[in-house]
Amino acid sequence: MVLRRENQHFFWDSRQDFSALADVVNEMIDTVEQERISEVRLQVDQKVLEQVKPKHLFYKLLHAIKSLTDYDHSAALLICDEDGGSMEVVAEQVAFQKRKGENVGLALPLDRDTRKLLKSGQPFGFDRQDGAWEQWAGAEAATLVELLDYNPMMATDRFPAAEHSMICVPLVTKDGLIGALKVASIHAGTLREYETDLLSQFLPQASVALQNLKRTESLENQVIAAERKYAMAELARGVAHDVNNALGAVLPLVQQMQTDLEDGFFDESETKEDLQEIEKSLLVCKRIFNGMLHFARNETRNASDVSLALVIESALSIFRQSLERHKVQVIVAVPADLPMIEAVQADIEQLVLNLIGNARDAMEPNDELRIVASAEEQFVVLEVTDTGCGIPPDHLAKIQEPFFTTKADGNGLGLAICRSIVAQLRGQFKIESELGRGTHVTVKLPYRNGG
Repeated sequence: MVLRRENQHFFWDSRQDFSALADVVNEMIDTVEQERISEVRLQVDQKVLEQVKPKHLFYKLLHAIKSLTDYDHSAALLICDEDGGSMEVVAEQVAFQKRKGENVGLALPLDRDTRKLLKSGQPFGFDRQDGAWEQWAGAEAATLVELLDYNPMMATDRFPAAEHSMICVPLVTKDGLIGALKVASIHAGTLREYETDLLSQFLPQASVALQNLKRTESLENQVIAAERKYAMAELARGVAHDVNNALGAVLPLVQQMQTDLEDGFFDESETKEDLQEIEKSLLVCKRIFNGMLHFARNETRNASDVSLALVIESALSIFRQSLERHKVQVIVAVPADLPMIEAVQADIEQLVLNLIGNARDAMEPNDELRIVASAEEQFVVLEVTDTGCGIPPDHLAKIQEPFFTTKADGNGLGLAICRSIVAQLRGQFKIESELGRGTHVTVKLPYRNGG
């Protein structure tokens, strides 16, 4: 605060009054800042309680940082890998654009000295002067600023101006280093002690939230992995009969062809028909095994664009023989041009396999399985309907609970995992059933950027 008088001096009592006014204003500013920090903390806590996916919490943190510091270049959240050998940019917010930052996924190697600097927990501040970085906060950290200087110095469409002011605040808990937050502005001197103090008050709580979320995600992944192994065993048991039938048809044909050749009764047209039957049976085995291998190998936990149509096609390649053997009529209405779902491929495959497998187990000969998919208002909608035995009303409220099962050899995790996968994607999961008439499952999954 500054007051000026042209060609006059202030009297001493006026100076005292102004000083008292400045103290009151400072107190008011401190109160406002504490309220802002409390509000941001509350928002982060709410996201944790909602059990959102890590990506959603990452961007909520960056949005909170924007409201606290009002940076005009970019901010990025970097998380350490398990062995602490590198940090990955897991979220980036660019002040000029609202789309996902192009640096997401960038891995930065951490040497021992830089890791030690970050573990100290103290904030670091840098300004670029005449093309070189000068440090104004924290211990000497030339290796750190060099590591974080990954954005182009020259203006681009994405960054109309280069960063000339940077703050790096480590994310540290009592269990160790989680990662770091980088905030950058266009002009040197824009980010100073005021911003580092704000972030230093807010980020310890955010670090704990991130650590708890990583632990929760790790536990969820372990449960899903366990269910995938159980599902593989179930699939193996389910298709064993179909594979045996296919190979059982091949063996006598091959033996008969060998006998005919040895006895000199070779018939070209009959042999051609036998080879066609052998080829058909082997293709059945190949389709089943390919589907199972694809499901078994797809263990990556990175989100990508997933085609629901291809997932359904792959799942049906495994179950088709079994469904035909049970004389179940299968009706599929799934457009190939459905919008892509941004998800973990293995999760969507497990979701579809569980739904089709449950429907198959509930049906008798001449029942009908209908699989329909469509797009509507930011959602891809999957509907799986069977005309099987249905679910008793007293069971309907419990079937999505973990470990509840009506199957003699079931583990009660299938539908619970389905619900968890859909919830992680911020989708909707609904089961309707009538005893003796069948079950209708509706899954709504949001698709990426509206298309």
